[in-house]
Amino acid sequence: MTHQKSGYGYYPGGDPRNFFPDYECCLPAEIERHRAACEAWDRGETPDPGGPHISRDAKPEHPESVMAVVEGSDGAGHQTVAHYGMGTYTFEWDCEGDPECLECHPELLLIPLEADKPVSVTDSTEPK
Repeated sequence: MTHQKSGYGYYPGGDPRNFFPDYECCLPAEIERHRAACEAWDRGETPDPGGPHISRDAKPEHPESVMAVVEGSDGAGHQTVAHYGMGTYTFEWDCEGDPECLECHPELLLIPLEADKPVSVTDSTEPK
């Protein structure tokens, strides 16, 4: 069975058309890179700049930077590089009938309760 989830954060990879930049916090260059990647995907190309990563060389000559370098400093440090900024994304997966799939079998999340005993977060989830 195919399942779909959504989230908020950095582009997780794959089809860029499943990522939607947050226009309130993305840089114009990030939005433009995302638009170009979507157009390339529509042409049958598979652009994938990779997921977010940490760069140990946060210097002004790295235009993919999302960290502002303080004027007058050498910019040494680290930064998170996210080519399309932050936004919402969706992803799909197929559980292939896995009997332990929590999407198909949410009852696996339930803790068995004893009718006369209050539940505590410290109680074991193991059935007795």
